[in-house]
Amino acid sequence: MNVMKQFRDGLFFQNPVTVQLLGMCSVMAITTTLFNGLGMGLSVLVILTLSNIIIAALRKIIPNNIRIACFIVVIAGFVTIVDLCLQAFIPALSKSLGLFIPLIVVNCIILGRAESFAYKNGIGASALDGIFQGLGYTMVLVIMCVVREFLGNGTIMGGLLEIGAEGQLVFGLGTAAGIRILPEGIPALGMILPVGGFLTLACVIAAMQYILNKPKKGDKRLRRWPSNGVDSALPSPWAPSWSITLLWPSSWASAPSWVFPKRSRLPPAWGWRLSSSWAWPPPSVGPSMSSFWFPWA
Repeated sequence: MNVMKQFRDGLFFQNPVTVQLLGMCSVMAITTTLFNGLGMGLSVLVILTLSNIIIAALRKIIPNNIRIACFIVVIAGFVTIVDLCLQAFIPALSKSLGLFIPLIVVNCIILGRAESFAYKNGIGASALDGIFQGLGYTMVLVIMCVVREFLGNGTIMGGLLEIGAEGQLVFGLGTAAGIRILPEGIPALGMILPVGGFLTLACVIAAMQYILNKPKKGDKRLRRWPSNGVDSALPSPWAPSWSITLLWPSSWASAPSWVFPKRSRLPPAWGWRLSSSWAWPPPSVGPSMSSFWFPWA
């Protein structure tokens, strides 16, 4: 059990929202105030952790044919407990989140971790997986709440803090208006509407993918692109459109008739023209594709 690896995977490398792209409905719907984001994130964290523990403890006696039904029963039990607790102790949060708390039962994050991890690992590892995956989910919710609330309402800490009449900070769970940063009339109302959720989530995913896939400094690895003429050595991971691949017209004869019937073959001039503006085939395509299927590349 590698705790640090699970921690990094949960927050960054296998983040349930920005990498696995799971549970995005609630992410876009409730991230209008920090109060909603923290409430939803902590609820999912608790349910995910407890469900993983129970499923890991029962994994050897759960029949394989009905395991999904068993997972849903366990998850639904904990969702009911959390929902009733919110209604009893934090009614403002329960009212604000509304239907999205019961819908945690079919949240892909919880069911996915139960199937891919808790059903195959021990109790300790499954508990840590639930905690770290829940923290990763909560982290994305908090980021989106802060961005959307600031740009859409001009406030921060909505539902948690506000500035009182005498300038002091006042804590109000679910009732605080937030700390105003931008004057009224300046914020973009669209950021707290559904379109703002789509735009913010897209930017968060793009930023995370850029950070995870950014080449390390000093990485000089080159990617070889096979072709009929000259192999172009292109820097990974991009294949710029200015790369030039030469073509020998004789390569047309190597194409099998069942791939390119004579009546549908392009003239050699087209092959030369395409090869000067396209980098083809992609790295996953082997030399056979370059030599036979796409002789103009």
